[in-house]
Amino acid sequence: MPRIHKTLTSIAAWLLFTFGVISLIVPTVIGISSGALMGTINDIDAGKLWFYRHGMSYLIGFLLLLGYLYAVKVLETIEEI
Repeated sequence: MPRIHKTLTSIAAWLLFTFGVISLIVPTVIGISSGALMGTINDIDAGKLWFYRHGMSYLIGFLLLLGYLYAVKVLETIEEI
């Protein structure tokens, strides 16, 4: 395989990892500092608001980390060739 494929896969893996970790850490820090992660969901509207503020970011973060794991597997396959 050309070296450019390995380089691009490495860049993609690092970007996925970085943004995945940021998507998990930032809403957690904001939630802890604002008190929004301490069981303040008392009705449906508060639950929706919590999901859009924190839950969506957690989902995106987990998906980015799954993409990172896939990129690492692809990188290992490229290195074997």
